[in-house]
Amino acid sequence: MLASDMLTTLLLALQIALATPAPLHLSADEAATLEKGQLVIRHSDGKAAIGIINIAATPANTWREVLNVEPRVQEVGTSTFCEIYQRSDDTLKVTWGLGVLGLSVNFHLVYRIDNAAMFLEYTLDTTRENEIDFAVGSYQVHAHGTTSRLVYRNEANPKPKMPAFVRSFLINRSLRQQLDGIKARAEAH
Repeated sequence: MLASDMLTTLLLALQIALATPAPLHLSADEAATLEKGQLVIRHSDGKAAIGIINIAATPANTWREVLNVEPRVQEVGTSTFCEIYQRSDDTLKVTWGLGVLGLSVNFHLVYRIDNAAMFLEYTLDTTRENEIDFAVGSYQVHAHGTTSRLVYRNEANPKPKMPAFVRSFLINRSLRQQLDGIKARAEAH
């Protein structure tokens, strides 16, 4: 390996490591909710949400299902299709279709994967045309005793403007369906 390749690899690893969020601080109520096997959802506004769920599966099984995006089309009611157009060890590029209230939108996400940290972050693929203005987020799997905890962060701004209460309802519903689907698949292994 050339010195320049090693330096590039080191800088990329450092960038990912520095971008990985610290585990969330949970309130007593949130911790109790998680211990009951229920999902915790935090909202900051009508565009952003954080979902936290305990999963009775190893972190490796949970991580595998985070990376397994295709089943989400059946699990998330607003999803109409997904097509992977690039896959490597550290990158996944996916075209998503969503249908909401008679509207349909397509968009392209680039997932940057850090398998060692069980962390991935995503952004819109700006090299392709997107029918939403903005989307960023991440998935992070932590060991939690002999099981795992999944933290999902999402912030998006659709081009078709909709009232904040509708956006909030849809974010809450799709977040719940997505994390419940990952949980069910991980626990089935």
